[in-house]
Amino acid sequence: MALLLSGVSCKPAGHSGKEYSAVKCDVGALPASQTFVADLFSSRIEERTPFSGSAATLKVKFLIDPSLEGERAEINVRGGKAVVRGARFRSVVAGAGELLRAISYGENTFRLQDTVLTFAPAKPFREVYFGRHFDNWYHRAPAEQMLRYIDDMALWGMNAVHTILNYPAVDAAHATNADKADFAAVSYALAFRVRELDMDLTVSGGGNVAPSDMPEAFRATLNTDWRRGGNEWCVCPEIPGAMDYLLDVKKDHINQLAGHPISGIEFWPYDEGGCGCPLCSPWGGKGYVKLIERYRHLFDEAFPGCLKLVSTWCFDDADWELFYEFLKNQDWVDYIVTDSHGDFPHYPLEHPLPEGVRLITFPEISMWGRYPWGSFGAIATPARFERLFRQAESVSSGCQLYSEGLFEDLNKFVVNGLYKSPSLHADDLLREYARYEFPGCNEDDFLTFIHILEDTHETYVEGTENDYFVKSYIVNGPAGELARRQKVCAENLALAEKMESEMLPSMRSSWRWRVLKLRAVIDDQLYSTRQLHNAVLDDAYRELVGIYCAEEQMKGVARGYGGHTCPPILDEYLNEKND
Repeated sequence: MALLLSGVSCKPAGHSGKEYSAVKCDVGALPASQTFVADLFSSRIEERTPFSGSAATLKVKFLIDPSLEGERAEINVRGGKAVVRGARFRSVVAGAGELLRAISYGENTFRLQDTVLTFAPAKPFREVYFGRHFDNWYHRAPAEQMLRYIDDMALWGMNAVHTILNYPAVDAAHATNADKADFAAVSYALAFRVRELDMDLTVSGGGNVAPSDMPEAFRATLNTDWRRGGNEWCVCPEIPGAMDYLLDVKKDHINQLAGHPISGIEFWPYDEGGCGCPLCSPWGGKGYVKLIERYRHLFDEAFPGCLKLVSTWCFDDADWELFYEFLKNQDWVDYIVTDSHGDFPHYPLEHPLPEGVRLITFPEISMWGRYPWGSFGAIATPARFERLFRQAESVSSGCQLYSEGLFEDLNKFVVNGLYKSPSLHADDLLREYARYEFPGCNEDDFLTFIHILEDTHETYVEGTENDYFVKSYIVNGPAGELARRQKVCAENLALAEKMESEMLPSMRSSWRWRVLKLRAVIDDQLYSTRQLHNAVLDDAYRELVGIYCAEEQMKGVARGYGGHTCPPILDEYLNEKND
């Protein structure tokens, strides 16, 4: 029997256990709308180890067991049969994921020990936030890719998704009618897939951001703290008539959400947001809370009983002090969402939250240390996120991972794993990721590989942001450090080649491996040639463009727009602009 830990069970390791070459799923105990879990489960085995008749068939039964509590799932494997029981359907899916990651995959057969596994997450709220804007992957990916990725999140045991369903306002001026129609279709499919998976779907409840054609007389006083982003298109709600204007904008937003299975909304203070006038300041404890008190009634009418999340992102002490006073006199906030740049905010660590208020963190797993995010392949910073998790572990009830794309998939897995099972460490989760996603590669090699990616994550650059996109970027910095990085990046590329030769052929072309391998290729070239472009680099960038669905983003960069999550500009896109 596997050793049970806090949150999830320890997985059987190695290649012992009974040998199988196919799967047969029994979903007869589930409603017809939930039988697709059989395909989620069997398809992921078959893409690693193609089914054949060379060995036994693993028989797996899925069922909902109301006697289990919360989100608990229990998996019992014995004598060629597995039973996955979950307290609710999301638990059944999470249990299927636990079983998938307990399997040892081979080229022709797979093995599974008789064992008992448990899914019992320590933190109750585990959400991924898809930032769908600026032509990133979430903005441009086709529906089938998006749905597949949401399925992956559910198999990991995440229980909520946050996103926007209306076309992003920041991109509207550049959008065609076809763009908007495609986005709406994907939004509809995404929202209903989340519901099918029994996950929660939360959307933006907004702040004081307004359309770009807002009345000039309502304009907010600008923020003075650069960390909080801009507020050029924000309204001061204290100006006569401005609150009514904001409420009308919010009503229109809510009307556009009609018909979608919304289970929660989230209010946001800064970036964009805020007003620095005397009547609104400090925004987080004064103007902001007045505004969201008005908004929340509108959402209650449209979506009765919906979850209410209130972000406290980038609050300072003045914000926190008044916000705590507000919290003492409310009974409608389900979670506050807390984080900032750098370390976790000190105020909620040093001041107990009012009774009944729960806190979730907001790990920014994409936007750290390299820009554009994902431009050079995978962003893998597990040690950073374990440190941040430990800072907030005692006060948090979960997390909302902020994601800009596929390139930080490994960070998602590690952070979610920590919130499921705090007794595990980042390296334990890296091993689990390697066993499942890259079966056959040496786990110790994978740890070394990821540690080097994190060690060399932040880059030394010269050139302005705009120069970067037109090829004047170069790697520069202290000579000794550049020489060290050149050496370790070359070693890391060799390690990637070794791991690739050992892993199952079926997984060598998976996008999860390719973004990691391409990061090693690109770093080796950046530090050995001190160039941004050459034949090897440009081929790597082209592959990333394809993985990220970044063709439209690359076209935008050539025209001077966006480019936050795509590789450096390629000649063919500059030539297209010139043509």
